[in-house]
Amino acid sequence: MRGVSKMTSDLVEKVRRHYSLRRNVIYRIKLATEGATGRLITHNFKRIVGLLSPYNKGEKVVDIGCGWGYLLSFLPSYVDVYAFDLSREMLEISRAFRGKANRVIVDAQCIGARDNYFDKFFCLGLVGHIPRVNDALREIYRILKPNGRGVINFTNKLGLMNIPYTILRLKVGYYFKYNTLAPLDESFTYWEAKEALEDAGFLVERSYGWGFSVPYSIGKRFPNFSDRITECIIRVKDSWIIKHMSNAHVFLVRKP
Repeated sequence: MRGVSKMTSDLVEKVRRHYSLRRNVIYRIKLATEGATGRLITHNFKRIVGLLSPYNKGEKVVDIGCGWGYLLSFLPSYVDVYAFDLSREMLEISRAFRGKANRVIVDAQCIGARDNYFDKFFCLGLVGHIPRVNDALREIYRILKPNGRGVINFTNKLGLMNIPYTILRLKVGYYFKYNTLAPLDESFTYWEAKEALEDAGFLVERSYGWGFSVPYSIGKRFPNFSDRITECIIRVKDSWIIKHMSNAHVFLVRKP
């Protein structure tokens, strides 16, 4: 068991370093805030925050694996926000997007918070980079209050962008360079993700797709074309094809 624990610790540290590199952070900020890709990502974040509405004054809301904090900027000012991440650098950058928040360096596999502490949670773009996913899901379940709700996503093994990697192991472009080429990146089918959540105790209320997007480089070169495609994606965001062939499965869950 000591060898397994050491291997897990090494993977966690490699993931932390990968997402602390300044060039990675700068590129991610550009991706989410500029051009057609930025419009779609911003739309998705606003929508995801809206899934847990209404928010009540003083509610404790945690973003687990907050990264550089873009989602935090869309939360109401009157909730008590907690930002959890492995990377001190990421947490510092997140101050630009949410100045007032409780920032804590946390490994999602072993969260130090009390049982039944948080009203709501977000966990986006994190699960695939956790060595022991089931442990992390049980930890998230533990710290959530009864009837608390959250939004969590899983990289879609059968997503249109992911199929070249899933089947052919091709690692091409930004998505794979900064995600799949990270030290660890697990992907899941819809049913694998749903089963993992239910095994941890969650009730899955609904699921969504984290939609297709125009590659950032194409969006910068052909902005008018990319804007039209982005508008189309937003209009059909709940269609079957977006839900099941998008980059990630998004689940709205509740602790019974």
